[in-house]
Amino acid sequence: MKKSNNRFAVTEIVKMSRCETLVQLDYKYGKYLTNYANQRRLEGIKEHADFEKEPVDGRCFVATSIFGFYADETKFLRQYRDDVLLSNIFGRFLVQIYYSISPWLIKIFPYFLLKIIRFIVVFLLPFLGYKKQ
Repeated sequence: MKKSNNRFAVTEIVKMSRCETLVQLDYKYGKYLTNYANQRRLEGIKEHADFEKEPVDGRCFVATSIFGFYADETKFLRQYRDDVLLSNIFGRFLVQIYYSISPWLIKIFPYFLLKIIRFIVVFLLPFLGYKKQ
């Protein structure tokens, strides 16, 4: 159990209410992570590193706004942009237009309009090759 200035972390107090023995064993032997827990921890570290690498220039503004940064749909749309759209001149032109108007669209669209856009994008995703995992 980690103490600093005679204070306990809230997570430690919650653990004590659930299983005092677990807290004592953690204190005595250190924390043990199962293979699954360690795998999830490493995935989180990788996701954080990927987030740090992502440019802050408004990429995938709409997708991030309607699905979330780490959503499978957002990742798919980024990959589609990189693999399909940026591979030809017409696609690059569309991406440039998207980058110029998407920050503006997100600022002016009320929440209910974003729900409509989400519905449309979800409808179109299978036509782009997206398969729900």
